Amino acid sequence: MRHKQRLYAENRAAGLPKKAAALAAGVPPTSASSSASRYEKNPTVMAHMKRLGFDPDAPISEAKKTRQPAAAIAAQRIAERSKV
Repeated sequence: MRHKQRLYAENRAAGLPKKAAALAAGVPPTSASSSASRYEKNPTVMAHMKRLGFDPDAPISEAKKTRQPAAAIAAQRIAERSKV
């Protein structure tokens, strides 16, 4: 998996919308939407999102359920992974 794909998966797992996750992963603004669409179809990226606990088919994102900002969720998950 490429670096931007991994970052995209982590950003989506943190609760960011598709285009915002692509932008945060370093994808240029002119291709963020199309890159996000490709990433969402990539089995490796989807598997990484699921490993991170993100269910793309869930009706409500974790960020909306907990009312935490996406950055706070991402920081919490990174901290949890570094403890292991």
